[in-house]
Amino acid sequence: MPDATRARYENAQTVIEIVGGFAIVRAEAIVRENLEDFMDKVEVPLIDGGERHFVIDCRETRYIDSRGMGLLVLLNKKLRGVDGTLYVVGLNDDLRMLFSLVKLDTVLTLFTEGGWRAEGGCL
Repeated sequence: MPDATRARYENAQTVIEIVGGFAIVRAEAIVRENLEDFMDKVEVPLIDGGERHFVIDCRETRYIDSRGMGLLVLLNKKLRGVDGTLYVVGLNDDLRMLFSLVKLDTVLTLFTEGGWRAEGGCL
């Protein structure tokens, strides 16, 4: 997989890079306040532009509110509709437990950072 970054978007809360064949999204918090901007940067230019494989890199994510979880489900649904994939990588123990409690671990593809790297994923 090539390591060259083909595109990059960054604001105070979100970083999106296109690396290899993946759109890698990093955010300290996935919350209501940054969702509209997030979808403006992801849905139209990336999904409509042909990107199909997304990694939500949660290694630095400390908080996800209910709307943020809803966004992940929506993004997953949109990507499945165009034969794409969404991976959530590196959730801390608290977020992993939250995803399990609300059954998001049955809807989304979750990886630990080590598991993602073992699968050949890049971050």
